[in-house]
Amino acid sequence: MALNVTYPSSVNVGAIINLKWSNTFNDDFFNVSRQINNNYTWQGTSYPIDSNLTRFGDTADASWERVRYRIVGMPSGAESITDWITVVGGEDPGGPGDPDPDPILSTPTVLVPQSFTPGVSFQINWTDLNGTTAEYDIEESVNGGTYQRIASNWPSKSYSRTASSAWNVVKYRVRAIKNMQTSAWGYSADIIVETTFPKMSVKVGSEVRNAVDGWVMVNGSLRKITDMWVMVNGTLKKS
Repeated sequence: MALNVTYPSSVNVGAIINLKWSNTFNDDFFNVSRQINNNYTWQGTSYPIDSNLTRFGDTADASWERVRYRIVGMPSGAESITDWITVVGGEDPGGPGDPDPDPILSTPTVLVPQSFTPGVSFQINWTDLNGTTAEYDIEESVNGGTYQRIASNWPSKSYSRTASSAWNVVKYRVRAIKNMQTSAWGYSADIIVETTFPKMSVKVGSEVRNAVDGWVMVNGSLRKITDMWVMVNGTLKKS
């Protein structure tokens, strides 16, 4: 889930860098932060912007050779990180950046099962190009709700969950963390939580048998239960 952000690929020193986006997920406000040159710390933490202001302007400084921005909608958590914007005429003064910066972290590709049943354990797996030293934040959205953090700084590329009977659909997003860098979020497809057939007993002749997931053994063969009848005031009625 990402915001559709428009921005220039390059600007001159002293020009305004204009970012624009739409409030796709009806967020209450947005946070905007930036990275400059080889310093991968997100500076300023955030510049909160009210939801009716889906734009941001920043003046390109002469000490910048390049800059990029992160926009996060709240409370949806929808996030976009721009590509690096070149500042023409800018020159890095060699301040407290990383003289040999790590490459930009790649976005994880999240792999999940198509469906599962409540009470069953399943794996969330992902792949990326970030090597073996990156860690990961993992967030979960249940039944279309906002994403909630379920793991921070997770050291591997796999995470186990157990499906809840309260879930109808669930999805996940994962981002990499390394040396104060964060990647963009990688999103899973929706996972359908299948309903289980209610437990019941079936009378076959004079014998009462257990029905399992809608099937019962009759004369040595499994038969699927297609109709259910209940006794109401002494009369059998089709459910």
